Amino acid sequence: MLFASITALLVFIVLLNPPIDPDMWWHLKSGQAMWQQKTILTHDQFSFTRFNHPWVNAFWITDLFLFFCVRIGGFPLLLVAIALIGTTTFLTLFFRSNGPFFIRSFVILLAAISVSPGWTARPQVFSFFLFAILNLWMEKRKQNRKPPLYFLPILFIVWANLHGGFIWGFLLLLSTIAGIVIDLLFNKNFDQSNSLFELKQLTIWAGISLFAVLINPNGLAIWRLPFYTIDISIRIIQEWLSPNFHNLEMQPFLWIVFLFIIGYSLSENKHSFVDLLKSLGFTYMAFIAQRNIPLSVIVLTPIIIDNFTEFYSKLSIKNNNSRGVNPPSSQKVRGAGIINLTLITLLLIAASARVYLQTSKTLIERVYPVKAVQWIRANRPDGNMFNAYNWGGYLLFNLPDYPVFIDGRADLYGEDIIKEWWSVIEGKDKADTILDSYNIEFLLIEPGWPIVDVLQAKNWVVSYQDDVSVILTREK
Repeated sequence: MLFASITALLVFIVLLNPPIDPDMWWHLKSGQAMWQQKTILTHDQFSFTRFNHPWVNAFWITDLFLFFCVRIGGFPLLLVAIALIGTTTFLTLFFRSNGPFFIRSFVILLAAISVSPGWTARPQVFSFFLFAILNLWMEKRKQNRKPPLYFLPILFIVWANLHGGFIWGFLLLLSTIAGIVIDLLFNKNFDQSNSLFELKQLTIWAGISLFAVLINPNGLAIWRLPFYTIDISIRIIQEWLSPNFHNLEMQPFLWIVFLFIIGYSLSENKHSFVDLLKSLGFTYMAFIAQRNIPLSVIVLTPIIIDNFTEFYSKLSIKNNNSRGVNPPSSQKVRGAGIINLTLITLLLIAASARVYLQTSKTLIERVYPVKAVQWIRANRPDGNMFNAYNWGGYLLFNLPDYPVFIDGRADLYGEDIIKEWWSVIEGKDKADTILDSYNIEFLLIEPGWPIVDVLQAKNWVVSYQDDVSVILTREK
């Protein structure tokens, strides 16, 4: 258990990220509003561009969870909770294998580092956890350990009320079913009778699960969410872009992929098409959009551990044939125990220090318009506000008296409003017309956008500015 404890603490430390994710704020506001109103939100209450418009809220349980974390223990508790979810996710991968501890610990830690940039206080971390549980469940089915099939619809009912990423679970099921079909057709060593029965059972229960997700406050509308893509959002939102491997923080995922390739080349075992399809499929998704990196990592990590464990076992057999093994003395055991206890204590101290540093107000002030919000509260400008996209969630949580123009709920605002926001922020010809049509009286945005210079050449003035934000108001 020592390696497991040390690995868990290291993973926990790696996944402690600051509370600065743009989407975190509107999830907190949603949870706060639902708690105060004692109802599940299914219509927008926070913007003036989509006020009272139907909103598919697939995150309602998670939003309440996030809000209560902040309400009870502030951002430190929120960070600890999110990191614990991640640690639990990777521990399921750690204990799934019987390989050497050092192999499992190394691969798991690298996997945690590779997902760390996207492991933030958002509902999607619950999807990643449930995805790992589903992957483990299907592996146990493949090993003839046969966990109950009724687990599937129960899992998807919970999933559909935590996050819209339940579609990832169905893609995992689809790749498994397709892999079994290909193995049945082309793999002569495949267990035909048992696999055919498993294929039928899995297909039936996957179909039942498709209907199980309808048990949610949104009904059939829940199925719109996974397929709702917005072209302009995919072009301008960071998490929808392909990973940029020129950035060092993205490279650990590339190393995971390399380890997967090397492990496959070292292995002499016959791999199933199930493993191949899900590995290629989710890695492809990760290369298309970096938000999918954790899915690929969760699929690849167990396969990497298995392949390197197989290779290590062959080396160990050769080496053990030529030498004996002497048991450690009692003095060495006691010394190792003291060292291990010291190491765990130091890691706990490091984790506490990291929680403290990551929740510093200074980090939030570097990213969000904290002082500009104070100016607005003090001066109370009239009219509607046009805001930066990445600040929409922060503003609706910290400046509730002013409905936002836009926030991170891209599915709510749709292509038209996001295009209008983009036209304004870029200072396009129709920017004035858009601002007038929405009765915009002031803008709160980042200083570097073209619209700042465009409006100053007209009847707009800078009423407030700092290194993070600028407020432009109409000249009276």
